[in-house]
Amino acid sequence: IYNVYNMTAVAAAAKLYNIDQKVTNKVISTYTVNNGRMEKFMLGDRDTTLNLAKNPVGANMTLRVMNEMGGEKELLFVLNDNVADGLDVSWIWDINFSVFERVMRVVTSGTRAYDIAVRIKNSGYPAEKIVVCPDLDKSVETLAETPGKKFVIANYTAVQPTRAALKRYIEKRVSIINYLCGLADGAWICRDAFRTFRWRCISPYFCSLSDLDDWFCQESKSSTQGKSDDARRGRISRRRNSDPATLEMCVIYCWRHDRNQVWR
Repeated sequence: IYNVYNMTAVAAAAKLYNIDQKVTNKVISTYTVNNGRMEKFMLGDRDTTLNLAKNPVGANMTLRVMNEMGGEKELLFVLNDNVADGLDVSWIWDINFSVFERVMRVVTSGTRAYDIAVRIKNSGYPAEKIVVCPDLDKSVETLAETPGKKFVIANYTAVQPTRAALKRYIEKRVSIINYLCGLADGAWICRDAFRTFRWRCISPYFCSLSDLDDWFCQESKSSTQGKSDDARRGRISRRRNSDPATLEMCVIYCWRHDRNQVWR
């Protein structure tokens, strides 16, 4: 609601100083919030919203917005207790976590990750659905492992490190995809199909690379038992033009083992 108030103030000031209404309309229509205030991110194909909450009122308002999101969602709560935050984090006990609606999992992080996890558990939320990851990068990876909408709440000194961790995750995935596309361009594989399915390469395969190895071995075991990896890749690559999903697996397997080219 505070963003509505801000935009209303901008429109009023613009009118007072006779700024062209078209300019005002363009500014308001193209404005996007950032700096951790209801900021939007895309973790692969997962819609993710980050918001700052540094007191119970702000946290409760953020939870209300999260609950208004349709469908199932997951929450990452990052809580620090640095000097700028105030070393006393007892304010988290005034947050009403019992209002959760269709929140399927909660990940906690920050210097007081365990404190916020205990608080959420004591609100009645199932302990088995709470994952504690004090490491921020690991917590983002854990949040992105599963499909669905994501919501991230961070307190004062946590919000900028959380933004940075979200951006690192995105940049890492984009660099991997660009690398794979480079491999695809250098090989006579079905490039169009690969590019069509490029974002599927991120989810869910990059989240379970050990499963990819198991899949590759099982897929090729029947007709190439006892043969080399090259023979296995050859058998699977013959299906590439008719099966984009297999193509994904083949190219990702190549990346997984840090090879420099796909089958010529």
